[in-house]
Amino acid sequence: MLLGIRRSVRGEAADMVMRLGEEAKVEDILELFQSSFGNIETPESTFHACAQGENEPVVKYASRIEEMFSRAVELGAPARTQQLLLKSVFYEGLNVELKIASSFKYETTSDYNIFKAEIRKLELEFQRRKPRGKSKQCQATTLKPENSELGEIKSLLEKMNARMEVLEEEKGQTNVM
Repeated sequence: MLLGIRRSVRGEAADMVMRLGEEAKVEDILELFQSSFGNIETPESTFHACAQGENEPVVKYASRIEEMFSRAVELGAPARTQQLLLKSVFYEGLNVELKIASSFKYETTSDYNIFKAEIRKLELEFQRRKPRGKSKQCQATTLKPENSELGEIKSLLEKMNARMEVLEEEKGQTNVM
């Protein structure tokens, strides 16, 4: 089996096996591979890195964190009464807008469930402030005068032009004399 492992590995893994030497056991190689290439993420790191999705409602986010917390309790991690840890992870993963708005509540509220309810209120308030859908811009409309009105205006302008020409002619005749 050892020979099969040595022959099948390539690249960086092959270099690592070669550095172990010929006396290396299968367990040594597996331990080396686990430390170098294995999964380093723990359930605790996943729990602490949990963050609210961009359009994820607070209720759904809180439910996801509570589920992870319950699994951790079942596996013997923190006690179920350790609500401060749950509240801390919940707060740290909130979207920036909610996190900023809730910082005072985070400091003053010790109970996780009360804090979660306050965050839900803030979320509802933010949703009410955001415009729904595309807002329509008002468009100015101009009233178009009817043809008869246009005709009247046109005739008035023609009369004014005629009077102006007469006045200019009269003024020109008085200047000549």
